Amino acid sequence: MANLGFEFDPDQVEPLKPLEPVPTGKYLVMITDSEVTNNSKNTGTLLKLTLDILEGEYQGQKVFDNVNLTHNKPEAQSMGQSQLSSIFRACGKGRSGDSSVLHNIPISVNVEYRPKTEQYRAGNNVQSYEPIQQQPIQQQPIQQQPIQQQPIQQQPIQQQPIQQQPIQHPANQGAAPAAPWSQ
Repeated sequence: MANLGFEFDPDQVEPLKPLEPVPTGKYLVMITDSEVTNNSKNTGTLLKLTLDILEGEYQGQKVFDNVNLTHNKPEAQSMGQSQLSSIFRACGKGRSGDSSVLHNIPISVNVEYRPKTEQYRAGNNVQSYEPIQQQPIQQQPIQQQPIQQQPIQQQPIQQQPIQQQPIQHPANQGAAPAAPWSQ
């Protein structure tokens, strides 16, 4: 027998609802938990991710994903590495050895509903990870004010009459000036 340390009244708390898979679609989520563990057959390691849906009808519901980090089959490991690259890029993160850098960053995921089979219960598969698309900035057209040009007021140029003075050459004083072409 274990003492709870307080008296619990189950009528005061809603019972836990079973997790139901979400329908196929695109969801705004954030990774809230991650853990590295061995896969079920001990043939490699997995990164287990918990994603919380942030908006819409399924807000607050969780989606889970497993990413192969290492695997004895090169194809499985390569697929996992590509998936991990998509997750890091969606979160806007570069090189890191710690999955916690992926936590609490809103991203978009495409989720597929997986129906129940004899081997597995119904669930979800995350098909892709994408960054949230930024809304394009709506630029307001620049209202250009017409330039009001002031008419240029032209002042009449007052010309002074040129008074021509005859050129006095010392040798020809008193004589009429010679024509320039005759010199």
